[in-house]
Amino acid sequence: MKEKLSGILLSVSITLIALLLSYFPSSVNIILAGMLLGILFGNLIKIPASFNAGISFTSSKILEFSILFLAFSINYSNIAKVGWGSFLLLATVIMIVLMLTVYLSKKFQCPGSTGWLIGFGTAICGSSAIAALAPSVSKDKNDVVIAMAVVNLFGSIGMIAMPFIFQSLSLPDEQIGFMLGGTLHSVGNVAGAE
Repeated sequence: MKEKLSGILLSVSITLIALLLSYFPSSVNIILAGMLLGILFGNLIKIPASFNAGISFTSSKILEFSILFLAFSINYSNIAKVGWGSFLLLATVIMIVLMLTVYLSKKFQCPGSTGWLIGFGTAICGSSAIAALAPSVSKDKNDVVIAMAVVNLFGSIGMIAMPFIFQSLSLPDEQIGFMLGGTLHSVGNVAGAE
């Protein structure tokens, strides 16, 4: 645990700065602020290799627990209000994306299993789906890394762009929430887009 401490402290510091930014009158979304700060720190400051173990720990294990605790903040009566029609629509979209994944991977002759992993990550739950599927689909770790990078890149772009797109269409909040939840493939991206 001692070798992870410096990276954990850096991650906690970035989180605290993002938390402070979320209290300003502009009320910046804490998840979006944390992501942007992480991008800035990671690209503008040379972070020593000794921080990697702690950063990896916070971006995997701590992230898993944060998503788990996020479930406790869900208002399940709102889920019941969504109705069966919405769930059926989401299931249909997931099936279409999965079928398109198989078709497009063959059509464009994607090397290895990268296309499959990107498609499943897009359809289901981002990096989590890729990590769960990878052991049975891919023997090459580069496929997994590329798939996670692509899914997270487009998820981050969607998290920033989609709220503006949907608000410009003057949709009601319920429809915007449904569209964000249905089009963004990661819980973190959806929470960040809110």
